[in-house]
Amino acid sequence: MDDIRRFNEKQQIKKETMNDSPERQAETYRMIQAREDFSSNPLQATFNFLFPYFRLNSFTVIYFIICVLAYGVQYFVYANHTWTCTLYKCGANYLPSIQRLHQFYRLIAPTVLHLNIWHILMNLFALLMLGNSSEHFLGSFKFFLLLILSGITGNLFSASFSDPCGLAVGASTCIMGVLAMHLIWFFTVWRHLGPFKYIYAVYLAIMTGTLLFGGFSYKASNVDSWGHIGGFIAGLCFTLALYEGARQHEILRKFRVLASVVIILLVCASTGWILIRETNRCHARVC
Repeated sequence: MDDIRRFNEKQQIKKETMNDSPERQAETYRMIQAREDFSSNPLQATFNFLFPYFRLNSFTVIYFIICVLAYGVQYFVYANHTWTCTLYKCGANYLPSIQRLHQFYRLIAPTVLHLNIWHILMNLFALLMLGNSSEHFLGSFKFFLLLILSGITGNLFSASFSDPCGLAVGASTCIMGVLAMHLIWFFTVWRHLGPFKYIYAVYLAIMTGTLLFGGFSYKASNVDSWGHIGGFIAGLCFTLALYEGARQHEILRKFRVLASVVIILLVCASTGWILIRETNRCHARVC
């Protein structure tokens, strides 16, 4: 009886989605399969729910491993230096060194560095939750570009608007771009998702709001909110410009050109600003 019910459900959904893109149809059937898997293997289904489209040979996992190795290197360097000096020597975002010593690698190196064990655990958990599914829909190369662009833009925003004498590290600038991509994907497949979509929407809204603005309300948290905002904006613009689902969506495709222009202007403007921003009260080097 259950087999007949599932067959009828799939046939009905097939009729409803016959005019959708192949990617949306695939996502709809994945949701159905997830419900069936949960009844037969709850543990595996829970893992698949938390980390959808998980693959060991994905760029998401490669980035995960790079971050773990980088944290190990930080501890190796820490043996002879203070932790602040360690972060600086490993390539933390530090505006005076970028501006005066032209160490522009500090705009990308921080994306694999982390402040402490809780910092890296939270970031990598979020990466696995959002990264594999985003990589699945974008493709590995576009996903790689999304991470790079979000990370650089986030660090440009951090250098432009945060404390010029402060250090900034973390994969969260990249992850905010992935979160932005995930929000756009969620919008494009909204009508195909099950009843839990409302709960998931609230979860995404709370997580996005907390990550974007939480650092402003609690200064002692050491959250680089400007870096988060920059990464998020870059992720939105990149996804609107290059994500196939956004290009096919009747509303989102209207913003493709605008998104491309916005991200180019933001990167150029923030790059120019960090080169002329006042940093005289800061040392050119931390150590």
